[in-house]
Amino acid sequence: GDFEGGLVDYQEVPAFQAAYGADPQRTFAPQELLDIAFSAEELPVESEAWSRTNSVLLGMVIEKVTAKPASDVFADELFKPLGLEHIGLADAVGTLPEPHADGYAWAQDVFADPSLPADQRSAIAAGTQHLIDRTADSASSAWAATGAYACANDVADFFVAAVDGRLLDDDARAIWQDMDSLGPDKPDGVHVRFGLAEIDGYLFASGAAPGYNALVAFNPARHETVVVLTNLMAAPDGSAPVAGIFEEIRKVLR
Repeated sequence: GDFEGGLVDYQEVPAFQAAYGADPQRTFAPQELLDIAFSAEELPVESEAWSRTNSVLLGMVIEKVTAKPASDVFADELFKPLGLEHIGLADAVGTLPEPHADGYAWAQDVFADPSLPADQRSAIAAGTQHLIDRTADSASSAWAATGAYACANDVADFFVAAVDGRLLDDDARAIWQDMDSLGPDKPDGVHVRFGLAEIDGYLFASGAAPGYNALVAFNPARHETVVVLTNLMAAPDGSAPVAGIFEEIRKVLR
């Protein structure tokens, strides 16, 4: 899982951020991402807690074991058996199937600091601060971590099949039992384990890539599914747009 892997998240490493900033359309090989992570000086523990490096490693293991591209394995083993046609792992250059939403960001530096200074936030209201189109950014920067695409219906069907359906059996789902609190300085009521989180009875997962932010949640007791997809990676204050939207939806559903 992604949580508490102990590996430095390559997206937190200045060398990656500089390389990405210099050429957002470049293609990163998975081994390059690992090399960046493993060569980095140790980052603070809070930066290691959720590491995309773990997912890149898992993707490379999948390709080694199957001798097939990870995107094909995802399709053959996960998506096609569920009859899902509008979901997949993006190719290395980030080509999205048509039609698709264009993705945007307020800040130029989407990884090191996605927030805007106060003067630029004021410029949004004045109409002089404009969004930056990140649609053409390479999905290879996220690959097996958050480099996937989907429509809302397929996201919902896949997630429910994983947490409460036929995709995984009860023994596999047992890894998500006894979730851990994020800690006293984190959002109240959120618990996590192996890539899955829970709040207010909703099991949920979220992810972000340049230009996009996504969240999917399922409440087994209420049989409610929520999908939030935005074509904005971060709000002007650097927060995840899907978080606030999901909170407002939960208030309505209560």
